[in-house]
Amino acid sequence: MRFVEIENERGERFVHAAVARAVVGYSAKDPVPAKARRQAHLDAIFRGHGRAPAASTVLAATDQKGNELYGAVVLDAPFYATLAVQDPERARALAQLHRVVAGLFVADAYRGDGLGTYLLCEIAAGHALERGARYLDGFVDDRNGSADFYRTAGLTVMAHNTGLPSRRPSLTALEHHQELDGHWFYLDLWATYVDRMRCKECAGELTFVPDDLGGDLRCPRTRVDEVGRLVHDVRPAPGGQP
Repeated sequence: MRFVEIENERGERFVHAAVARAVVGYSAKDPVPAKARRQAHLDAIFRGHGRAPAASTVLAATDQKGNELYGAVVLDAPFYATLAVQDPERARALAQLHRVVAGLFVADAYRGDGLGTYLLCEIAAGHALERGARYLDGFVDDRNGSADFYRTAGLTVMAHNTGLPSRRPSLTALEHHQELDGHWFYLDLWATYVDRMRCKECAGELTFVPDDLGGDLRCPRTRVDEVGRLVHDVRPAPGGQP
């Protein structure tokens, strides 16, 4: 088994169709043109502010030759048209820091062996974290009956028909849409994988400090200066080590 990012249109269409067959409510209509349109919107709001995240990413588990599909996860960078006009800075933050689990499936023959959890919590989470995202967000329709899967995998699952809370750093809540019936869920990658992250200033280990709004990362070498600013301390650490 190998895990790959599908980067050709034929492969993307094949995976989207497979997800649509397995997941109730998943739409695979014109996935490639839809991706291109959303990418154009993201590129527009990021113009002059760095590179936009990929609108959609397909990560798949296949055999070694890539002929058989065992499972896949589709990650989308969120884009909210109204917010992009009203508050483009917040729209950029949401697109950069969040990835939506648009679809996740495992072929029937490979269910029950942990492949779905691995795709979600290792492959998707690792891919998102490496590209600067903090959260995996998603929604599971009641008709799929898989909310317990996300709970068991360690994700935070909201109460039935309850949107996602306001979380650092964008502090933007996601309201539940009344036409949907199910559970929203999320995984905080900073809190879960803090051991994989390093301080940008000193490359040292970080700690995660939780709070009611999601918490934040801290380097042990940061301190609050005399005017209340959080600064990185370049003085030697205790014991004389730099």
